[in-house]
Amino acid sequence: MPEHGGNPGLSRGVSWEKRAGELEGMSQSPDRQDSRRASRATLHGAVAEQLRLEEESRRGSVMESPEVEMLIQDLNGRVSALEAMMGSAQISDDAHTTVNLTPDQRRAIGGLSSNVKGLIHCLNHRIKEQQSKVPVTTGRPDRSSLPSEIEETRGSTSPPKMRSSDDLLVGPEHLRRKSSGRATVFSRNMFTIQDSTVAPLPQELLRDLMESDSITASRRAKRKTDPTTASYLAHEYGGLELPKKNFPVSDANSFVSMVKKQGSVDKDELEYLPHEFARLGLEERRKLAKMLRWENLREWGFDSFEVDRLSTVTKQALLNNVGMSQGSIIEVLDSSSSQRGLDSSEWSGVDATKQGCPLVLIGWAVLSSPYSQLAMARDVNDNEMMESAWAAIKQRANTTRAAMARKMIESKEDDTEKKSADGAGVSTTPSDDAWNGGYFVPDEFEVCPRAIASFLRRVEAEYSTRSVNPYHNNLHAADVVQSTHALIQMGGGDMEMAYTPLETYSILLAAACHDIRHPGTNNNYQVNARTELSLIYNDKSVLENMHASRASCLLEGVEFDDLQGGSVEGNGGDHAIFGKMTKEQRVSFRTSLTRAILSTDMSNHFWVMAKVKGYVEALEEEIALEEKSPPPSLLSRIGGKKHHKLRDKFLPFLLHLADISNPAKPHDISLEWTKGVYDEFFLQGDKEAAEDLPVSPLCDRSTTVLPEAQVGFMRFVVQPAFELLAEMIPKVEDVLLSELEKNLEHWEAEKAKVALDTEKKTVEGS
Repeated sequence: MPEHGGNPGLSRGVSWEKRAGELEGMSQSPDRQDSRRASRATLHGAVAEQLRLEEESRRGSVMESPEVEMLIQDLNGRVSALEAMMGSAQISDDAHTTVNLTPDQRRAIGGLSSNVKGLIHCLNHRIKEQQSKVPVTTGRPDRSSLPSEIEETRGSTSPPKMRSSDDLLVGPEHLRRKSSGRATVFSRNMFTIQDSTVAPLPQELLRDLMESDSITASRRAKRKTDPTTASYLAHEYGGLELPKKNFPVSDANSFVSMVKKQGSVDKDELEYLPHEFARLGLEERRKLAKMLRWENLREWGFDSFEVDRLSTVTKQALLNNVGMSQGSIIEVLDSSSSQRGLDSSEWSGVDATKQGCPLVLIGWAVLSSPYSQLAMARDVNDNEMMESAWAAIKQRANTTRAAMARKMIESKEDDTEKKSADGAGVSTTPSDDAWNGGYFVPDEFEVCPRAIASFLRRVEAEYSTRSVNPYHNNLHAADVVQSTHALIQMGGGDMEMAYTPLETYSILLAAACHDIRHPGTNNNYQVNARTELSLIYNDKSVLENMHASRASCLLEGVEFDDLQGGSVEGNGGDHAIFGKMTKEQRVSFRTSLTRAILSTDMSNHFWVMAKVKGYVEALEEEIALEEKSPPPSLLSRIGGKKHHKLRDKFLPFLLHLADISNPAKPHDISLEWTKGVYDEFFLQGDKEAAEDLPVSPLCDRSTTVLPEAQVGFMRFVVQPAFELLAEMIPKVEDVLLSELEKNLEHWEAEKAKVALDTEKKTVEGS
């Protein structure tokens, strides 16, 4: 890329010999072969002169200043100390908070404001020095002053290509680093204004920067119609969209103001309410809103069956009477046509079905929290829920990566909501909610709730319903999402610190997709029947590979049948579900999602158990040798490199246990799931018998003894796995294992009854 402020024709890192060759090649002609050779030395001299001029231009760069370098180094130290303090204390404008400061933190706070203002003063001084050397123009700026990448995009319909911040900032030679054969300079980390993969600048520091803005009123008014390159800096260092015009640097203060003002998720998008919720009656909406509160979604006893029942409506195929032949289905809608303004003659009474949408509702409520809770509270006029959601949003607005939360706080219009939001202070009561009321995915990645609901809608459409698959259906997917969420929440602050928001987001979305397109038959059937899936995936984790592949296809917007081994770039995937993730984050997200889905293969259960158990025992031995009282939790220690293997396997292991957690649910819920499991098993056994295939274990309805099978599964598979999980998350022992023990007692009693009945029949038969 061209050197910023230098000659666009001479790229950084290009040797003068190479440039001379390029210039020489440009001057080639058949009649000038001899003269070209003779003028080689002259061309070298011209290139050397260009290099000299470019080097002089570099020396005049904004950042090439000992004062600026010193201030930045000082600020980096202060910010690091403050970020450590911010991570260990909840700071609010509306509540008095006592914080114990280390000497480093006290030094970091002292003089911070003047330090930042000094940096801005130095930057503005350097900018004015540069501008004094450039002819001043009025009206439309000279195009030659624009970065070449922006100028090249003028007149093009495609958006300008985002450049690396490394190509804008220059500095001392010892701070430069080599990359891909060319010199790059100050990285984004040098300024602590970073993307979502690294902790950004603290909120308090941003406020100091904004308060130091000293531009005049006339300049501020002019900026509304004649924007400066602050928008360009906001694009490079704040991840914001470029406006249509970009101009040379004016001053450093305006950059921070633009970061605060701009954002890609509109307030109305944050208030989005899925039509699956809005179409229901008021009573159903009120019950669902109460169930889908953040506090209730965290409960292990959450009843997904009730969400399915409350969201179920009678569906009919809508016939288009205009422009299409009779019988062509264009949409499936609620049979309450009055809600849609449809004439009753437009409805077909054939093939009416009852269908719920638990995956969309539960997934949206979890991943869009707390904005989903606020939207529901508004819809059903639940002031208590509204106040709780506003409190979470307000607390988030006082932290980093909170552009969406701040936008919501600033845009309150309704008087009732103003009172709710203004009265929703940050609670000083200790809470076990390390997430403070929600995952805030819209803030973390600028993914709007509408995009989340839209993606989940497509996922749920590819699951069978309970009438087709009694167990592996859309309700099971929704239940695993909620169960995974509940287990994450049981991990508390240690879990929140151990994993990044990206990893948490990916594991919850993996839960939604983990059984997508399940055919109702297991891997054993796929292999024995030599299905197409078994041939595609070579008899190895057949269904899990298919689920992971289909999830990836949905993310990238391609169909199974379209996969030809070529690139899928540009196929219009559901990029909205990625939000503002970088390319590297998207790769990491999909990798985590795929690995988690593949971990749900039951054939690997005991192998994974052995691996995780070994890692846990090694960590326990290490902690025991430290002889600390009380000993630290295991979860708090898996962040280091020494235990990275345990960390990498733990979240997929968590999803696997959520997938088989039905025996550990409250008794009535557990019984309903058990019925679905064996109904589906027996349907497979009937299919295998009809196709003259070996009947898989537990699938023969004539020989399988359900209580005996359940006791074996719970004793040898589920219980040891959750006992291992309890070592990492102690709450599991108090909540899950106690429920498991109750259910085990029930099935032990049922097993004894079956044994007694069998014995009686044997005696009677003899």
